[in-house]
Amino acid sequence: MPRVGLSGKTVIRYTEKWLALGVVIGLISGLASYMFFYLIGFFESLVLYIANGSYTALSGFKDISTMALGELSKPYTIPLLSVFGIALGSLITYVFAPETEGSGVDSTIRSYHRDMGKVRYRVPIIKALSSALSIGFGASAGLQGPAIQIGSSLGSIVSRILRLTPEDRRIAFVAGMAGGLSTLFRSPLGAAFFAVEVLYKRDLEVKAFIPAYISSLVAFTVTAPLFGYSYILPSLQVDPEKLFRFDSIVSYVLLALYIAPFTYLFIAVYTSLRRFFNDLAKQLRFRALKPIVGAVIVSPIIFVAPYIAGSGMGLLTLILRGDVSFLIPHGDLNFIGYNSILLSLILVVTALSKVIATSITIGSGVSGGLFMPSLLAGSMLGLSYYYLVGSHISQLSPEIYAYLGMACFMAGAAKVPLAVSIMAGEMGDNYLMIAPALVTSLLVREFSGKASIYSWQLTSRVREEVIKALNILERISGSRIYSSITARDLSQRIEGIKICGGVDVGDLQNIERTVLEYGFAPLIDSGGRPCGIIDVSNIDYVIDSLEKGSGVERLLTFIRRDIPVVKHDRGVGDVVSVILEREVPYVFIVDDEGRYVGTVVLDDLYFRLLDILLRMQSGRES
Repeated sequence: MPRVGLSGKTVIRYTEKWLALGVVIGLISGLASYMFFYLIGFFESLVLYIANGSYTALSGFKDISTMALGELSKPYTIPLLSVFGIALGSLITYVFAPETEGSGVDSTIRSYHRDMGKVRYRVPIIKALSSALSIGFGASAGLQGPAIQIGSSLGSIVSRILRLTPEDRRIAFVAGMAGGLSTLFRSPLGAAFFAVEVLYKRDLEVKAFIPAYISSLVAFTVTAPLFGYSYILPSLQVDPEKLFRFDSIVSYVLLALYIAPFTYLFIAVYTSLRRFFNDLAKQLRFRALKPIVGAVIVSPIIFVAPYIAGSGMGLLTLILRGDVSFLIPHGDLNFIGYNSILLSLILVVTALSKVIATSITIGSGVSGGLFMPSLLAGSMLGLSYYYLVGSHISQLSPEIYAYLGMACFMAGAAKVPLAVSIMAGEMGDNYLMIAPALVTSLLVREFSGKASIYSWQLTSRVREEVIKALNILERISGSRIYSSITARDLSQRIEGIKICGGVDVGDLQNIERTVLEYGFAPLIDSGGRPCGIIDVSNIDYVIDSLEKGSGVERLLTFIRRDIPVVKHDRGVGDVVSVILEREVPYVFIVDDEGRYVGTVVLDDLYFRLLDILLRMQSGRES
């Protein structure tokens, strides 16, 4: 087995190193998440005291949504207090650590890809305090996002204290994510898979799985006695014979078709609202006002339906037991005459209300998570499917559909089908649910396309040269030579082939020669501006057109028009960012008028940066 360095002076084997580090990171991230959970509980109990005039400590995994179902002497205080908590939490966020705004997962993914897992030391403290204030006082937000950012930040801090390499820091970062999540959701295996799966839409960070699982298992083991050895969701009794019957499998597939449009709607609503509030922030003099605006918009929803407040963890427990009485006046199902269509409609409206409230809350920048509200909305949609369709197809209980809806809704929105399927089995204490949950989750992920609630997710793992380039950038950043390098300096002149309404044989020959030499050919219009690219995947069409002397027009349909472009005076960091975000091995460089100047190729960029680093280390920096 190859040896991996812990630092410049210590060399030990991979397994021993990550066993030790995983235990340390799991212990720290687990205890931090435990304290974060009870800090939220303290604020929720304070809200209950104000709203009801009596102090009651919330036990177990109940939350403000559960207590809102009871008789409150001052129900109007819930929306008012949610605005207060969000205002105070947002002030802390934007003054001390703006990177902790929103769900935390997007910032975590960005830190992993862009900053090699490096975060400021204050991040876990600010994230915990601001999120606890917001969620504890009634914001429609979950605990998962903050737990992940807190855990990943602590993993990063541990790696920096121990002076690990940037590559090892990224692994420690993922291990912290798993530890923080496992503590709150009592799902050690599912949390480890979530940490390595959420970074990409169609991939896993495989090299981080073992450290993530060790950390997750340690965090679970250490905090289980503190929480009590119980599952956070109701145990699900399943008849295996019914679960895997043909009619049941058909019902799973139809459930996926039913959930997929809602998943896509969730993604569209959330991303649109986040874009809206980001545009609004440019017009506000103080950025911390943005979440307050969102809180004011959501407060009428909370006033009409107080159970929309909070993470929804308590309501999820009720839904997964098949209890929907809290949605019916006086809790009497006879009120609607047991009309399955009307009951299904009520569930859909309530689920969409939670989605909208959470999208406004997190999209406006409130520090909280999307995971638990998504599980709640998905469980309601799954139950609505049962009353509308499922009960007429299979003999499965409504609780099973609630579990499956919960899993596949989140899987499609966050592109984490494997993780949530395992978590559904672990949190519900029934591993038989993993297989049907995985079927529905994979289908919804495919039906919902490439869209995701996490904007910084990449499609798949980046090329090793990008990681190496980011590593070098971190080491040379701040130097005089780093600040003086421009995109033009890094580019090489790969001749662009002019495309002006058609392609002649000479152009085809130039395209073929350029593609075979560089792997791609830049195409420019009559004004010298980049208008497309032909890469090696399309070379067969070029050769076919040359041999047959025809098919040129068909070739034009295969030109890639989404060209990665950087202006000539931008820095090397901008070039690497575009390569990373667009997931391409090259970037076109243009002048101020948008005319083609040259191309930066990833392989050449890496060697150029390596040369700069070596010159700096040898003291020859000019």
